[in-house]
Amino acid sequence: MIEREKELAGPVSTADIKAGPQLKSPDDLTGFPIFPEGTTSLLSKNLTREVWDKLKDAKDAEGVSFK
Repeated sequence: MIEREKELAGPVSTADIKAGPQLKSPDDLTGFPIFPEGTTSLLSKNLTREVWDKLKDAKDAEGVSFK
């Protein structure tokens, strides 16, 4: 079933980046984050490419970035 879900999601872009401890700062997140299998955070379950593309460079009034 997991393999079928991956097929339905389509190909992974070369701009995607694996999320994890190797990312030392938000600037290291240069593409859509791919979360490790078994991640249970709400972000990993709800972040879509559409939301990422819309907000990846956004900052709030205090200058805090979405990343």
